[in-house]
Amino acid sequence: MPLSGDQVLQAYPLVREAANQPSLDAWQAYVSALAETRGATTSGGVLGALSPDGYVLALCTYRVGLDLEDGRILTVDNLIPSGMPGHQLLTAILFQAIENLAKTYECEAIRVSCPVTRGWLFGVARRRDYWRCRWHFCKRVPA
Repeated sequence: MPLSGDQVLQAYPLVREAANQPSLDAWQAYVSALAETRGATTSGGVLGALSPDGYVLALCTYRVGLDLEDGRILTVDNLIPSGMPGHQLLTAILFQAIENLAKTYECEAIRVSCPVTRGWLFGVARRRDYWRCRWHFCKRVPA
């Protein structure tokens, strides 16, 4: 389910733990930039898997764009799975929400990246027909 407002704030501890400890201000600025509207549509946002009482247990950020190779693409960054019992099921539910969103935006492909690696996560992705498709190189740019 798409997250907004208080839910985005509530997700911050999960993000801080998994994504190299960004500040709350940095998290809010990032989410605001994702949610900017372009024309009649929103370019991105935050999806979350919630507990029955509304707590964010797993999340990801997403943006819609164009890719030279894949056409219209849903890029999912910061897939943060839960460490709670039932984490594989929660993550599978999140993948289903990602796939539904890709259909809504009429995307031709989905690309997912995760700030954390857990062996079981690859299993969940493989069972949903995802594969490793590219390597990413990262470097911090000095100030």
